[in-house]
Amino acid sequence: MLVKIHKSYREIVAICDSDLLEKTFEEDNRQIIIGKNFFGGEEKSEGEVLNIIREYSDSDSTFNIVGQKSIDIALKSGIIKKAGSWLQFENEKLGQGTESSKEFLREHPEIAEKIKELLLGSWGEQS
Repeated sequence: MLVKIHKSYREIVAICDSDLLEKTFEEDNRQIIIGKNFFGGEEKSEGEVLNIIREYSDSDSTFNIVGQKSIDIALKSGIIKKAGSWLQFENEKLGQGTESSKEFLREHPEIAEKIKELLLGSWGEQS
């Protein structure tokens, strides 16, 4: 992984997977360029990156992290946390987020009915 510390009114810590340097990623009208000027720092081991993250997370630093290995280390350090956005009922994934889950339930009324019965049944048991 590459790490580069930019000094400004606060430190900006740029971390990226080494194999992503000089690559461009595009999706719809968004683009990110993993350029040498910003991400082209020193090659560091996982342990060194963890120490850098811990050191700079105690101050008012900003992190720019790109790449699966780099994100995994950021997760390991605790500066980012993984939180799923999928809604699930029993073993059935309904959708990612509320709107797609509503759409799924409109398309699968049998599952919506089962949820409704469980909800109404639990309210009835409490009265």
